[in-house]
Amino acid sequence: MSNANAAFRNAASTWLRPTPTIYGLKMSRLTVGHIFLLFQLESPVFGFSDKPPTRFDFAMAVFVCSHSWRKSRKHLQAWWLNWFFRFWGGVTLKKNDEVEQKRFADWVALERMALPVKQPGMLGGGEWRTLSAPMPYRLLALLMHMFHMAQDEALDQPLSHAECLYMSIAEWNGSAEFRDPRQDDLWEFAKQEDAKRYNDDGTRKEESLN
Repeated sequence: MSNANAAFRNAASTWLRPTPTIYGLKMSRLTVGHIFLLFQLESPVFGFSDKPPTRFDFAMAVFVCSHSWRKSRKHLQAWWLNWFFRFWGGVTLKKNDEVEQKRFADWVALERMALPVKQPGMLGGGEWRTLSAPMPYRLLALLMHMFHMAQDEALDQPLSHAECLYMSIAEWNGSAEFRDPRQDDLWEFAKQEDAKRYNDDGTRKEESLN
C-alpha cells in the first residue's frame, strides 16, 4: 500500500477509534476548530511558537482538546479557569509527564493525515517551498471556499478529514503532490542515468565526441 493510501485510510478510520484519557481528561475528537484555538494561543506543542513547550503548554493543549472547540473557547474565558488549573495541576503532578506527553503526541499523530507532501515553488524548475499561510487558515479557507461551509461548520470538521480534502484538492489542481520515497529514489536514479548519457546542454555525450 502506498504512503498516500495508508494516510487516507488512517484518516478515514479516525471516527472509529476511541480517544485516550490524558492527565485524567478524556480527549475529544480533534477538529479544525481545536487547531485554530491552539494557533490563537500560540501553542508551542503544535509548533505555533518557536519557544520550547513547557509542562503548562502541554496541560493547556490537553485541556483545549478535552472538549469540543466551542466549549473550550468558552472555558478559556471562564472566571473559574485559574481555579480549575490549580486543582487540576495537583492531579497532573501525580502523573508521569513523559508518559502522558508521549500519549498525547501519539494521539495527535493518529488524528492527523501525517502525509509528507511537496509544495511547488513560484518559479518551478524543480524548486520547492512550503506554504507561508498558517495551516489553520489554509484549512478553514479551503472548507469555506471550495466546499461552501459556514465558518462554524468548517471548524467542526475532524482535522484528518480536512487535511485529506485539502491535499486532494491540492493534488488535483497540481499545487502539491504526494511524496513517496520510492518515487524519489526512482527520480534520483533517472537523473544519474541521464547524467551519464547527456551533457549539460542536452546533447548526447557520444555526439560530442564525434
